[in-house]
Amino acid sequence: MTAIRDDRAQAIIQAGQFLYSRGWSPATSSNYSARLTSAEVLVTASGKHKGQLTADDLLAVDMNGLSLELGKNPSAETLLQACSGKSIRATWPTLLQPRGSYPGRRHTV
Repeated sequence: MTAIRDDRAQAIIQAGQFLYSRGWSPATSSNYSARLTSAEVLVTASGKHKGQLTADDLLAVDMNGLSLELGKNPSAETLLQACSGKSIRATWPTLLQPRGSYPGRRHTV
């Protein structure tokens, strides 16, 4: 892993633990992502418990939502995360998208 990927992975893991501990992200609900490069996004793999994430529960995808790691499957929402990642400024590397959120509704942590 690169230093950037390690940093982004830890941010996602800590976010999952924080949100789960408050009951805001039950078990396998929600998906988290962090931009790695202009062409890659680090996302939570499908079906992973957000309060118990490890670096192995994350995978890199391209901007079309396709997995760049053999044997790891992204969630159904990955394309949304990748598309959102295209419009996120490079100074905002992490995007948290709660499941069930509505267009125009902002979520802050």
